[in-house]
Amino acid sequence: MKVSATEGAIGIQASYKVDFQHTQQGYDKLNRVYSALVNGIGSWTWLSNGVFRGTETATYSAYGGIKGQWYVAPGLGLIPGTSTKYCYFRVGNDRYWLDYNFK
Repeated sequence: MKVSATEGAIGIQASYKVDFQHTQQGYDKLNRVYSALVNGIGSWTWLSNGVFRGTETATYSAYGGIKGQWYVAPGLGLIPGTSTKYCYFRVGNDRYWLDYNFK
């Protein structure tokens, strides 16, 4: 599955792909995160990228994705500064969803 997120206020477009599986009456799994790309005005520094918890537990979902710092320099027409952005794909209880702070 392809995952995408856009931050309109600071001009980021992010995407990556995931392989996952649902196990009925068992724990769901996130097998891999790959082909991650981040583009836009400014610069991106990777903090983490990949599978962080591969198998769902009784308490927590399996998850992975991308996290980084986005820097926008003054004079680019956007609000300058650095912000930490993440976009995580989560799988658990036989469903999947995004957990992100892109707006």
